[in-house]
Amino acid sequence: MRYESYRSVDRPALIQLWNDVFREQRHFLPMTEQLWRERIERTLDSGGGDTAFEPELLRVAHDDQQVVGFAHGGEWHEAWCRALFPGTRLRAAGYLACIAVTPAARRSGVGRGLVASLRATIDQRAGASVPLRVDGRMFNPYYGNGRAPTAPLWGTPEGLAVAAGDAAMRAFLADCGFLEHQTAVALAATPSAGRASQRCKIEVRDDCSPVLGTDLTEPFLETNRSRTWLALRDGEAAGALVAYPLSGRVWGIHSLQVHPDHEGSGLGSALISRLLSDLVEVADSVEVLTLPEESPGALHLYSKAGFQPVADWLIFT
Repeated sequence: MRYESYRSVDRPALIQLWNDVFREQRHFLPMTEQLWRERIERTLDSGGGDTAFEPELLRVAHDDQQVVGFAHGGEWHEAWCRALFPGTRLRAAGYLACIAVTPAARRSGVGRGLVASLRATIDQRAGASVPLRVDGRMFNPYYGNGRAPTAPLWGTPEGLAVAAGDAAMRAFLADCGFLEHQTAVALAATPSAGRASQRCKIEVRDDCSPVLGTDLTEPFLETNRSRTWLALRDGEAAGALVAYPLSGRVWGIHSLQVHPDHEGSGLGSALISRLLSDLVEVADSVEVLTLPEESPGALHLYSKAGFQPVADWLIFT
């Protein structure tokens, strides 16, 4: 078995592997050559410096001439570590964002080999041994794949989060040294017409991320098909809900914010109600991902609005 950096010649085999492995996942996104080029091989400008696709961080497993798996990861430098792991003194860490192995090659050590290859590559780049974490947020469609609300790349709502019932994947990650961290709960509701809110004026805007408490807006860093429901009081943004087409006739809620000065005033409920009313003609379901341990209030708010649990995901660290 050989573990090598990604080469463009691997592209067709990886696209096929992607579609075979992730086909049964919720909100599966069929991979095409155009999508692969646009979403994986392109260079991103994050506003704080260019982040280029780096082939050596996409490790590919070859059995003779056949591609049998891949693992994709990256590096978090000190500023990211401080933001992601408050209270720690990590100056650098590696992360595993995605892993896939063909069914025929599973239970033969390919997955562990891919993780070891990625770990060694990151250590070599860092010039020292650094921790390897599971990236459970960056490729999350509900949080926007890190940059904007777009359909998920890696087949699950939380990157390498796994379905609670997927005992094999849980055992594999545990065997690689990763720990189960918390449970994320996906909730869904059926759009239905409701009465207009008397609590605030709500405007619907395309592709904008409002700065709450002001009349300003900032665009997302990437083009996407999201909409923002903006709650206004006295001409200022007091709350905002961002949603986008997730897959088929399913929409996902990317974020819901209420300015601290207006918390407890019912703006969150008003925004959810307006969203469900506006999507009656275009969506059969609206989903949102909640982290009950971090935000029990969000789980309560959506449950009160009629959202029901549809999937549990385990997030690893």
